[in-house]
Amino acid sequence: QSYQKFLIQAAIAGFVSYWTYFKLGWDYIWLPFIENVSIGFWYPIFIFIFFFLVLNTVAITDGLDGLAGGLSLIALLAFWVICSLLEYNSLSGFIATFVGSLIVFLYFNVYPARLFMGNVGSHILGAALALIPILIHREILIFIIYIVFLGDCLSSPFQSFFYKLTQKRIFLMAPIHHHFEMKGW
Repeated sequence: QSYQKFLIQAAIAGFVSYWTYFKLGWDYIWLPFIENVSIGFWYPIFIFIFFFLVLNTVAITDGLDGLAGGLSLIALLAFWVICSLLEYNSLSGFIATFVGSLIVFLYFNVYPARLFMGNVGSHILGAALALIPILIHREILIFIIYIVFLGDCLSSPFQSFFYKLTQKRIFLMAPIHHHFEMKGW
């Protein structure tokens, strides 16, 4: 069942990377203070990995009431400001609508949750959060805006690696949001 989910995600990531490289002709990424840097045929590979990772980091973070939704709200608000400043008006309108629906969802999802997101919701959030920086060509902002998602996602393999190395656990439970939950946060 997991392999089927990953195949579907890979197909969508492949479509996005194909479309941006072959149909839109993009082969560069934007870097702060440097502007556009051409990476040629590496661009679709970068976009494929980028999309696939963002989609799954949001899904992994969806483990506590309001966590994925709340973090996504913060990320979407940041991108709403960026899109407004860069005058991506249609995308700004989409993000504002998404934020409005997420606020309503969070009202019913805070502890104790009466409504759950599940994989369907977290994958839609992940896809939107991956596509927005791709569409505005600010993919590198993922490392700033999604830092909590990335930290939460990386805590599981870090825990596994450390345990195999030392036979001790760093966290009470991985991913790290469960560690904080077990500590009573």
